[in-house]
Amino acid sequence: MSTPSAYIASVLESNSFGVIGTDIFATTDLPYKPDAMVIILDPPGFSRDVPNLRYTMCRIQINVRGTEGGAQDAFDRAEKINYFLQYWHGHVWNTRFVYINNVSGSPAYIGLDEGMRPIFSLNFEAMKTYNTY
Repeated sequence: MSTPSAYIASVLESNSFGVIGTDIFATTDLPYKPDAMVIILDPPGFSRDVPNLRYTMCRIQINVRGTEGGAQDAFDRAEKINYFLQYWHGHVWNTRFVYINNVSGSPAYIGLDEGMRPIFSLNFEAMKTYNTY
């Protein structure tokens, strides 16, 4: 099994949003380069089982970092990821997400990092089940 962030990273990679380890990362240990990247995190404090079902609710945070002065490109990339995940269905890997919903609205600008690169954030709530069929 993998974490929700690793699963979403693989889905984004298989749908041409980038390459894991190059510009998609499902870890908090981020490289300084490349400037433009997608960071997928599993925020703490939210996970619950749905009674009598084989489902678990979880949250996923996706941060999109752009190049210095590239706020519009970073926002556009975040919007494309948002749209894709909102309308993505039926993928099976180690787990299966039966529901994924943006709970933060459009990409939120959270500021510049130490390299003066813009970062936009998206937050999703997901329901997943382990693939048993």
